[in-house]
Amino acid sequence: MLMYSFPLEKNIYQSKLVQDFIVDSSKLESFMNQDSKKIDWEKAIENKIFDFNKRKTLVQQIKKQYAKSNISAPELVDSILDEKTFTVTTGHQLCLFGGPQYFIHKISSVIKLAHDLNSSFKEYQFLPIFWMASEDHDFDEIRKVNLFNKEISVLESSMGAVGEINPQVFSETLKELKEIFKNDERANSLTAIFDKAFSLPTWADATRFWVSELFKETPLIIVDGNDKLLKEAFVPIMHKEITEKFSNAQVQIKNTELKSLGYSVQVFSRPINLFSLANSKRERIVIDDSDFKVFNKVLNPNEILQEINDFPKKFSPNVILRPLYQEVILPNIAYLGGAAEVSYWLQLKGVFDSSEVQFPILLLRDSFGWIKRRDLDWWLAKGLTLDDFFVPFDKLVRKMITNTDEFDFEKENLLLKELKKLLVLKSNTDDGILKMLDAENKTWKKSLDKIQSKLIRAQKQKQETLYNRIEKIQKSIIDAGVLKERKDSFIPLYVHLKEDYIKKLIKNASPTNPSFKIIVYD
Repeated sequence: MLMYSFPLEKNIYQSKLVQDFIVDSSKLESFMNQDSKKIDWEKAIENKIFDFNKRKTLVQQIKKQYAKSNISAPELVDSILDEKTFTVTTGHQLCLFGGPQYFIHKISSVIKLAHDLNSSFKEYQFLPIFWMASEDHDFDEIRKVNLFNKEISVLESSMGAVGEINPQVFSETLKELKEIFKNDERANSLTAIFDKAFSLPTWADATRFWVSELFKETPLIIVDGNDKLLKEAFVPIMHKEITEKFSNAQVQIKNTELKSLGYSVQVFSRPINLFSLANSKRERIVIDDSDFKVFNKVLNPNEILQEINDFPKKFSPNVILRPLYQEVILPNIAYLGGAAEVSYWLQLKGVFDSSEVQFPILLLRDSFGWIKRRDLDWWLAKGLTLDDFFVPFDKLVRKMITNTDEFDFEKENLLLKELKKLLVLKSNTDDGILKMLDAENKTWKKSLDKIQSKLIRAQKQKQETLYNRIEKIQKSIIDAGVLKERKDSFIPLYVHLKEDYIKKLIKNASPTNPSFKIIVYD
């Protein structure tokens, strides 16, 4: 099996913040307590103090959550009780059939991270965690998936925590999936998994089931933060948010620092970064003078604090406080996320410090592309390079055509330059003539460019089959500047490769040195 690696900062991510995080993270050390090129894992382990009672509650609730999905929790869960066991975490929204491929890529990366740490630090144990974003209420983000250039989606809407949705809302999409693969027996085992998942009570239960089945050959623990007993550990932080409004103040400080260094900030912070969950809805808590508006009720500070004490599950951290909640309830030492996640975590260091919670080591996930061996062989045989995958298609076509002797326009361009020189000499530096010559030269250049473009288009049309195939192969990696992993489902590749799909991802992941990897398959 072949695999090619490309730097993310060169070909993939344009954000200055993310590029510096990858190449020179020492610039960002004050935003994360680390230089991601020189990670001190021993220090992170020593500094992570995690109460045994929290470990006990976590184990108990994870087992209960798995039972809701009619599956047994991984045996490794019990090892959380050991003070020398730590977690490394990634998370994602509960997308329909996983949504874009990078849902699976993130999980594969965090599994590889745990494996690498277990190999390097044998006196400790590291468990990979997939955190389900079950409290997210952006239904539009999870309701669709792209499969063979076709969108499968549901039209229903939801304003509540997506993890609590009945999977039957998505039943028509499962019928569509089966119809697409009705003549492909290789898909039967996967559709059977989704069949069982969709029969479970909630979308969180369904997601836990099918993700567990896909990764059953590898260690992985799935955690749902929307849990009463787990949220009880977060009550002091929620109290602090209500009484001090601390998170927004701390985020604004870091935002100012980031902007002063020329960076853009990723997410918007609110005066109160908590939501309330009730009646299948999730709404943000709004300050109303000195009181708090929670749905259609107005509560004074004492009343809302009591409500948090009595019903912690009714309260939900937003994007600002969710990372803090995660670190409060997990013995976690590292978080692995995409570019957007890394960007907003860098806004949160003050939130962690103010809460006296250790900020985890922050890592960028791997990115993957897939290409058939015969397509790569054909691509290279045409004189194209691997770097050409990242050249915009129209520029790539122009490059290919103008690289031939027949369509080398250098002579014409040189003639135009020489003509301008001759006429300038004859003008005797007359300003009026020079201005006219400059204007005429621009007109001639524009006309020449127009002729060249028409010649290139004509040549492209003559070899339409050739360039159509080039475009198709390029789109298997990147389409209009967007990686395939961000657009299309993992399902076709999984059906084709079966268990090898997951194995190849985990084998090729390198989360402490992330890159964009193109995996070649037959």
